[in-house]
Amino acid sequence: MRIEHTQLNARGSAVTLCENRAPTMSEWIEARRLGCEIIAAVEDRAAIIAQRNLDPAFCLPAANWAPDAPNDYLDAYRLLRTLDWNEVRHLRLRCQIFSGFSLLHMRTSRGLQSTFAVPKDLHIDPEPPTETLDYWRLLTQGLPTRRVFHPPCALGEIGWRIDDGVIMNYETCVYQERLTLLHRSGILDWLEQLGRPPRILEIGAGHGALACALMSTFPGCQYTICDLPESLLFSGLYLTLAARQRCALLSRVAVPIQGVIELVPNYLFEDLCAAHRSYDLAINVLSMSEMSEVQVKCYGRGIAAMLGSAGVFFEQNHDNRPVGLGFAANVLTDVFPTFREIVADDIPLTQGRPHLWSNAKSQIS
Repeated sequence: MRIEHTQLNARGSAVTLCENRAPTMSEWIEARRLGCEIIAAVEDRAAIIAQRNLDPAFCLPAANWAPDAPNDYLDAYRLLRTLDWNEVRHLRLRCQIFSGFSLLHMRTSRGLQSTFAVPKDLHIDPEPPTETLDYWRLLTQGLPTRRVFHPPCALGEIGWRIDDGVIMNYETCVYQERLTLLHRSGILDWLEQLGRPPRILEIGAGHGALACALMSTFPGCQYTICDLPESLLFSGLYLTLAARQRCALLSRVAVPIQGVIELVPNYLFEDLCAAHRSYDLAINVLSMSEMSEVQVKCYGRGIAAMLGSAGVFFEQNHDNRPVGLGFAANVLTDVFPTFREIVADDIPLTQGRPHLWSNAKSQIS
């Protein structure tokens, strides 16, 4: 594929598919092995739930993630589960199911499908939209360099290269928004001052961008992702091939290995709780607003137990009651009655009001 490149200018230069890094053979072999394990976790789910007498109301996809929900989540998963390189290499162009934004079309995903064919002559405007660039500047103003998200140039990442080579697009801004909120709330400083690698649990990680960013910020940290196994295929492949992180799918919960991202199917969440895991930070962004109330309560109670008296839960979700779904903050109020803080900031938010929750008065200033 040959696509013309624009020269770097004050606004940035287009980053096209032909610039994406291809994996090494060993990386591809490892990614396919992991992918096969995750696909098996999807196919074995019903049998495991029945064998272990687990609660289907929690363990099975529900609300906006149910098989009959009006989204193309499963269609995108079916494309990816082929583990064909021609599909995997476009993974980032299939992630609108997590963000609500189509990177392929550079606009909101309303009315679009995740499975549209990727044209060989995919066009990128020479310069980024002014509104997106201005928002990026606002989000990163005064931030330490180590807290600026540098998305890997791989698996379909396109946009505009700015500043120190950062690939910027709307989704880059969305994940930078999360990092900026974590920075301004004092959470990242607090984690740095623990004197050891932090322990982080993310519920619903999308394609893994925030995990990628936080693993870069805290190399060697203990990072656990708990998600629907279909979603773990996206994050597992992305983190292995694009972010070049070591990932392991857990079929049983064991002693965590530092520096390895654990991928836990959602139906094994109770195993995490039963293992008395301890986390400093738990994160959920957007997905709790698309879960059932039963699922939010179960996650909330488990998170509260694993945070103990010192950990904190960062949550950012829409109030989705107007569209027939829920409002996670209302459910979590009963789970975390001791401390709730709305993360106030002077930046405009793209998706939902963020909160901090804990079992005791927050130690974060």
